[in-house]
Amino acid sequence: MKNLFLKALLPIFFSTLIFQSSQAQLWIDQRADELFNSSDYTYAIKLYSQIKTKKLQDWVNTQIGRCYFQLKDFKKAEEFFAKVQHPEKSKYEYLYRDLALCYLYQGRYTDAENALKNFEATGYNDPMLATYYQQINAGKNFFKEQALDDETVKLSKTNFEPNGFYLGSTSIKGQWVFAMPQPKKNDFLQYETPNYGLAYGKWNKNEWKQDSVSVVGLSKFYFNSPSFDSVNNLIFYSKNVTNAKITKKKKMKEQKVPEDRVNHLQIYYAPYGKWNDETAFIHNKLQHNFTHPVIWNKGNALIFASDIPGGFGGYDLYVSYKNGSTWSEPINLGNQINSIGDDMYPYVWGDTVLFFASNGRIGWGGADLYRSNIDLKNKIYSEAKHLGGKFNSPADDFGLWMSGERTGYFASNRELKPGKDDIYAFEIPEICYNFKGQVIDKVTLQPLANSKVKIYENGNLLGEVTTDSKGYYTYPCIYRNRKYDIQAEQPKYTPEKINFEPKLPADITETVKPIYLNPIVEKNMVFTFNDILFEYNKADLLAESMIILDRLATLLLESNAKVELSAHTDSRGNDNYNQKLSQRRAESCVNYLISKGVQAWQLTARGYGEKLLKNGCGNNVKCSEDEHAVNRRVEIKVLDVKK
Repeated sequence: MKNLFLKALLPIFFSTLIFQSSQAQLWIDQRADELFNSSDYTYAIKLYSQIKTKKLQDWVNTQIGRCYFQLKDFKKAEEFFAKVQHPEKSKYEYLYRDLALCYLYQGRYTDAENALKNFEATGYNDPMLATYYQQINAGKNFFKEQALDDETVKLSKTNFEPNGFYLGSTSIKGQWVFAMPQPKKNDFLQYETPNYGLAYGKWNKNEWKQDSVSVVGLSKFYFNSPSFDSVNNLIFYSKNVTNAKITKKKKMKEQKVPEDRVNHLQIYYAPYGKWNDETAFIHNKLQHNFTHPVIWNKGNALIFASDIPGGFGGYDLYVSYKNGSTWSEPINLGNQINSIGDDMYPYVWGDTVLFFASNGRIGWGGADLYRSNIDLKNKIYSEAKHLGGKFNSPADDFGLWMSGERTGYFASNRELKPGKDDIYAFEIPEICYNFKGQVIDKVTLQPLANSKVKIYENGNLLGEVTTDSKGYYTYPCIYRNRKYDIQAEQPKYTPEKINFEPKLPADITETVKPIYLNPIVEKNMVFTFNDILFEYNKADLLAESMIILDRLATLLLESNAKVELSAHTDSRGNDNYNQKLSQRRAESCVNYLISKGVQAWQLTARGYGEKLLKNGCGNNVKCSEDEHAVNRRVEIKVLDVKK
């Protein structure tokens, strides 16, 4: 099933001219079928409508219904599907499925459910069947309860009328550039897609002012999905393999077009304004579609949609990375993004958020809008999330792009105007998020309970919270793109302030911001470390222990304190051996600290072996490994602080 956005996404197929003398010998039904298979649905309807043979009427009504379905006129499609009295005579096994989709895209979920049950009863299968049922249930629940965020989004229909399908846009040097259909010569072609050029204009919220139309005639069919690489001054786009309308196999071979007469979409790029210098994307394949290119990461990555084999559904999203002057093999974005259906219209915002449309997930019918957080460095894409209210409807909702931090646009055919999409403007209100942090001892890295944390914005105190037993605190309202100062305070520690300027919701909700406090060094203070480790039965420090001693060295250098560094063992093993081992380990730590600049007079090494156990795990006492671990430690006792 590849009817996502229907003609808005599917490639132009070569049309066979119905009135040419070379076809005069064909019967009318054969001519109509040929036009249908070539995607000339409006012409096909005219011919199917001329067939009056009574025994063919179920087949004729089915074919006309299928034509209207592909033209996104679901009411008309439903009308003709409903006229079929004997489905077995329709010669189309997916009649009830398509009827169900007509209902689904109109938000008639109960009718859609019943039609799907009729389809199941035929014994035919569709891999999307379970998804359709899930979309029906999701749609029912949504329109019963409404999404919580539905009322928070301001949505308005714009004055922009593409008079056809929305086929992509980009921002170029202060202007928004759209793929726009060009005027048609034949008025009766009310549903067919004309050729597309680029329209230039500017947005003022929901008002669009068109400046000019350019690049007329670059492609006789589709010139669409523009994406501008401002770093390299390149524009990426997709268009058909050839501009020729082929009617003979000989010409098809001359144009190197597959014999199925499908003029597939391919990706190209050119220096902006120098269209004759275009370059074909190196991974294009004539037998498949490569469309909706989106250039990002300063021109070094390209996301696009393709129906090449090996994906998860019809169209999947892929990424290719720039390697010098060429592009890496496309990488499928995986099932976190792609579904059993069609996943298309990618858009990347801020190099960290991917928006796209899919009809293969549990939305509300048709194509719905989703988002995913992306990590370019590690090439990780989070599970796609449905955008919820107002952005989505039972029909197709797709092509979202952002014009600012909280504003943007998307396309939809929710008004079900055949062959036409509308553009909607949206504004997301400024949302505050719960923010979580932690206060930690900078030397021991232990959490500091009952610390006071103050949050400031522009010098003004917003609020004060207290850390819990694990040193965590939560502040209930932090906004994106604002500058905050967060100060932590704890008795016997030096207060510390950090700056916080979150750019994305994930910066607030998916990270824990730590604040490290330095202890104020005083006489008789004791620092205990259970994570200063040595090689087994040796005094050699492990690498991770050196990191801890580095922090201790900093503290001693800053405080000018004199300390006793003592090493302790558990009770297992020979007492005399443990005593000597602990002394060597204490000396090993002292020697390392001296190598980091701490003065020798500041340090005294003492090994206590098992003399100062923290618990009752003495000789011949059965204890757990965790209980023994408490006794294996290094301690720092402050003997004096030189003023």
